[in-house]
Amino acid sequence: LHPRVRRQRQMCIRDRCKVSILVPIYNVELYIERCACSLFEQTFTDVEYIFVDDCSPDNSISILEEVICRYPDIKDVRVIKHPRNQGLAVARNTAVKNATGTYLLHVDSDDYLELDAVQLLCKCIETEYADVVVFDNYCVYGNRIVENHQHIPNDKTSYIKNLIERKNQSSIWGKMFLRKLVLDSGVQSVESVNFGEDYAVVPRLMYYAKKIVKLDECLYYYVRYNKGSYTNNIALQSVNELYLANNVLEHFFSEQEDCYLYNNCLLYTSPSP
Repeated sequence: LHPRVRRQRQMCIRDRCKVSILVPIYNVELYIERCACSLFEQTFTDVEYIFVDDCSPDNSISILEEVICRYPDIKDVRVIKHPRNQGLAVARNTAVKNATGTYLLHVDSDDYLELDAVQLLCKCIETEYADVVVFDNYCVYGNRIVENHQHIPNDKTSYIKNLIERKNQSSIWGKMFLRKLVLDSGVQSVESVNFGEDYAVVPRLMYYAKKIVKLDECLYYYVRYNKGSYTNNIALQSVNELYLANNVLEHFFSEQEDCYLYNNCLLYTSPSP
């Protein structure tokens, strides 16, 4: 992990705080070892780990299984295998459906976490009685690591508008969610949308959140040099999926009583099919 100076922090986490870390696996044999080690070495231990194998064609799963064997004290870990490749959106949904934790934390399998990330996030979300905690990240390039801090508005409506207009990160990672919020809202990833799948999910989840807080800490390492990732593969299919994601948001917000608040920003961001 990239070194940084760590402050000594006194934690007081409630017993009910259990975290489900959700990781989709596909074609990440070069990255999964680092990712898994950063998860299994978390300073917070009340964690369940759910990996979803979306029929990865490489050695990702065998490498993951070897890493799991290195951590015999990690008991609550599952590798769920899809019967066929179904895409990132379905893998996300599978992970959520199998989660039992109080909170959900999505981690992409080519990325990794600071070792005290879960502890800090639990402390924040429990202290603030929040439904969502948003946090900062590092962007990891081939030869450098850059801090990426974002300011989010205090009022929820402005934040949702920023997400729709892509002024704030709409990634599913970089946020910890109360599982009850996700289940009660009924918001899921859309099966046909794999590129920009989180863009179709996060604004809708935030709409249902009663309290959103920001933790000004870089805790997530977002790897930008994986040429096989969704974000590094722009094609006609990807453009079409972004169009579908925008349609999902337009349909959702058009059905809300306060839809007038979001009309302009949705029109502004509509891509051409």
